[in-house]
Formats: sequence, structure tokens, C-alpha cells
Amino acid sequence: MELVREELKKISHFLVILAGLYIVNFIFNMMYDWGGVSVIVRVYIMVLSCYVVYNFSQIDVEHEKELYREQYGTLGVIYLFILVRFFPFFFIYIMTLIFALINYAGSTDWPYDTLLRLLDGRYSNTVIYALFLFIILRLKIPPGISIPLFLSVSMLYFYTDKLLYNIFDPGFGISVIKTAKFMVFFCILIYGYSKNRLRTIHALMAGMIAGLVSFTFIVGIFFSVFYFSDKSTKSYSFSARTLLKYGFSSIFTDYETSVKNHKFYSDISDLIVFSKKFGYEINMPDNLWIDFILYGKGTYSEDVVSYLLDRKIFLDFNLVADVVRGFSEESPEILLNSKKFKSYFSNYYDIHENDFYSLYKNGNIHLKKFIIDSLAYIKDYRSLIFLIDKLTDVNVALAERAYDSLKKITGYNPAREYGKPYYDVDVIESFRSYASKIKSKGF
Repeated sequence: MELVREELKKISHFLVILAGLYIVNFIFNMMYDWGGVSVIVRVYIMVLSCYVVYNFSQIDVEHEKELYREQYGTLGVIYLFILVRFFPFFFIYIMTLIFALINYAGSTDWPYDTLLRLLDGRYSNTVIYALFLFIILRLKIPPGISIPLFLSVSMLYFYTDKLLYNIFDPGFGISVIKTAKFMVFFCILIYGYSKNRLRTIHALMAGMIAGLVSFTFIVGIFFSVFYFSDKSTKSYSFSARTLLKYGFSSIFTDYETSVKNHKFYSDISDLIVFSKKFGYEINMPDNLWIDFILYGKGTYSEDVVSYLLDRKIFLDFNLVADVVRGFSEESPEILLNSKKFKSYFSNYYDIHENDFYSLYKNGNIHLKKFIIDSLAYIKDYRSLIFLIDKLTDVNVALAERAYDSLKKITGYNPAREYGKPYYDVDVIESFRSYASKIKSKGF
């Protein structure tokens, strides 16, 4: 440990500054909703991590091996490996861990939720970038080449990592990627430390075993949280999503039950993704689907409606109509921006044709816009005539929306073709001609 203490003394002043930054970060997070200090702390940790790796990479390992072998015997070599190769990265991870705990202090289910996110790999890139620097330093490349090389490798890793996750997430491929990361990490550390003639084989075997054990240990923790924690907590929810992301589809049914029973509104999008990936159907009563639409905060509502539309699950019209009225009064921007909701709602037209026009007649301006937009998905004579009549409405916003809907239905843009305004007689007559053709075909 004397070797570690000597190296830490070299950065003692920087650690004091880091402690001060931790305190400032905590105060700002508790008092203000501003992430600027958090960014500063993360950058500082990254720079300090590079300095730590540089210091430990300059240690004469071969000389120290002889000393540790004399002092501790055969195990001395392993002990030295832990000190000079494993410890610096462990120390970097501890700095990141403290930052994460401070940064998310006060959040729901703290600190368990934060710790689980770290286990899943949150902020792990700091350790990865430090590993890249360690490799380059060990190669003893001149600074003029090593610095651009480090930046290039880091950027390549960042974008490749994102690409792989976009391709394989969710699924067993994520487990393979994470296991491979651990394996490569340990292989590099062991390979750079060993001097045996068979060091490549030894490093590969030891690294693969260490990587597999590490990932298995992490998965075991997530399974433990999933099976033994309270099913109403964020920790349970996060562990379930993580395991499904890793490809463990057997827990889907339990997770689905928990999402429904405890109404994890923010989890519905992930549940839908997992159901599509693993071939499960989500079964809920109409009133529960409505709850997830109502309290889905826009994005989640759109995902729910998209799922219902894809699966052709049509809820009770009166319940859906109530949702439309509610959104038109409380969150009109969500209603008017939701293309999926408009498409979904249009499927009720055949049976509830008169209800559509009743909603329009009795609704506010936002509901009127929504009905006009929804009619764009319907090719029906009555709806076409209704939209054509709206081209001359005194409310310009409604008239313009009606024209947009007619363009979508017919594929025509007569106002541009004739160089006339949308309310011109020739433009209107063009749409009426199309409506007549639709009527003759029996629509």
C-alpha cells in the first residue's frame, strides 16, 4: 500500500480541489436547477483521471515485482498487479461514484437507484477513456502523435458504442457487448502486466474469465433486486428494465403486472418496446389503457396510442372521446401534435360518424382542429364535403387546417396548381369534383 500512498500524495492538492467541487456541486443541486457545476465536476474528474493513469503508468513494474516477490512470495506479483494496474481504475470509478451520488442526491429512491444505474454502466466511459490513455502511454508514443491518437480512439469508441447499442438494444446482444467490454478491459490490464512468453494466451484466458465473472456478478445483483425489492419502487422498475434490456425476457410477465398494478406511467414506453422485441402482448382493461394515455405526459401517450393502433386494439369510444375533450382543455399541444392519436381516433368514424360532428360542434377551438386533422385519415363523401365547407370558414386557422386535410386525402394541391387562394371557387370545385368521384364509388 506504500506504493499507492506515494502516488496519491502526488495528487493530494487536486483531491482537495475535487472535494471542494463535490461540496459546491451538492449545494447547487439542492438549491438550484442548473447542471453547469455538474459538467465542471465531470470534466475535472476526467482530467484528474488522466493524471492518475499517467502517474501509475510510469511505475517501474519489473523492479517492483522483484521487491514484492521477496516480501510476499508468489502472491506478491498478484498483489502488485492489484495495486499498480487495477487500483488506479478502481480509484477513478470511486471518484465517479461519489460524483453520481452527490449529483442525484434528493432524487426518488436515492441512493439505490443511482447505484443501480452505475452498475448498468452509467459514467463508465470515464474508466474506458482512462484505459485508452493507459494503453497509449505504455506504447511510449511521442506526445505529438499520442494526444491526437487518444482523442481519435475515444471518439471512435463513443460512436461505435452508441451504434452497437442502437442495433442490439434491447436483447441478448447487449449482454454480449457488456461482457466483451469487461473481457477486453481485464485482458489489456493483465497483458500489459505479464512478461511470460505465453502471456497473450494467459491474458486472454484470465481476461475472459474475469470479464464473465464480473458481468455475471452484476446480473446477479439486478436479479436479487428484482426478486427481493418492493415491487412499487423505482429500484424494482429499473432492475426489471435492465434485465429485459440484457435479453432476460422471462421476467416480462412479472414486470408487466407490476407496471399495471402500480401504474408506472413512465415505464409504459419501455414495456411496449420489450413486448414487441420478445413477442409478448400487453393486456389491460380499457380504463387502464386510458389512464396510461391520460397521465403519459405526451411522449408516453403517443407510444401507447401507437401500440394500440399497431395491434388494432380499439377502446370504448366514449372513454377515448373523454380523453380527447380533456386534452383539448388541459394539454391541447399534446393533442394537436399527436399524429398517431389522430390516426387512431379516425378509426372510430365508421361507427361514430355523427359523434365526430357533434364533438366538433360542441368543442373548443383545439377540439375542432383535432377533428379536422383526424378527418384527413378518412376517405368518405360526407367528411370531404364537411372539410370543403370549412375552406370558407371565418376562422382562418380552421380553414387552413381543412385545406391541409383535403390535400392529404386527395393528393391534390389545387391552390398551388391554379395559383389561387385555398378558398377560391376553382380550388373548391376541384375538391368537390374529387368528392363526387368518391360518392360514385360508394364511399
